Amino acid sequence: MKKLTFNNITKQEFAIISRLSYDRKYNGEKIINVAQIKAYLPKNYKYPLQFIYRLKQKKILRPLKRGLYTFNPIETMPVGMKLPDLAVADVYMEGKEYYVGYLSLFNWYGFSEQLFQDVYVINTGRSFEKYIDNIRFNFIKVKKEFMYGIIEKQIAGGKVRITDKERTMIDLLYWNKAVGGINPAIKTVEEIIKEKKCDIQKFIDYAVKYPRPTIRKIIGVILDKAGISETLTNPLYETIKDTSLTSAKWNKRTGTKNNKWKVIINDTSE
Repeated sequence: MKKLTFNNITKQEFAIISRLSYDRKYNGEKIINVAQIKAYLPKNYKYPLQFIYRLKQKKILRPLKRGLYTFNPIETMPVGMKLPDLAVADVYMEGKEYYVGYLSLFNWYGFSEQLFQDVYVINTGRSFEKYIDNIRFNFIKVKKEFMYGIIEKQIAGGKVRITDKERTMIDLLYWNKAVGGINPAIKTVEEIIKEKKCDIQKFIDYAVKYPRPTIRKIIGVILDKAGISETLTNPLYETIKDTSLTSAKWNKRTGTKNNKWKVIINDTSE
């Protein structure tokens, strides 16, 4: 495959790219479908699908899923344009219940300095992996009970559904390996609470609803350490007071035991 340059595209292909580039710049169009491409072609054009195929072969169009594409606008040629990663998730899910979260948001909210390359799409449908333009999209199925604390954001490339800061703080405690383990995750959440950089009441309300009891217990420990009053934390305590002792890491029973919250916080190494 030849490298995409102005020299190996036809006059008609260049005209289409120009139209797409204009719409991208002035109308916010980032992702297009077959019908839109056909509309740019002359009336009674005989072979629209073959034309689209040639654009794909030349990497002018990049498939997202059947009938949906992103493209290389003129201003990025010949190097190509990076996909609007998070916006792709919204297009791919086609209105189904989902949110982009986990590692995809840890840097967004400042929980980690690391930039994670994968995109995590949490949904109630199915789990699978898909590479789109060399980016790995991890679609993770969860029960409907986990689908809360979700907001919609307008971003470059379109819109996306993500969890808000307080809900993402809870996911950080569960997906703690991404930041070095449970103790670094606890430290991060505790600092956010102590520095009043989140809505404490919302965070507690979310914790009460969270389906995993051990995470609720860990949050209870954090809230106590951060000096949050029992008046606020009591609803959370009520959800775990009759449970048995559990561990932050299921296969380890060593560490610091908290009798009130009935949880063992494990070591510093994972």
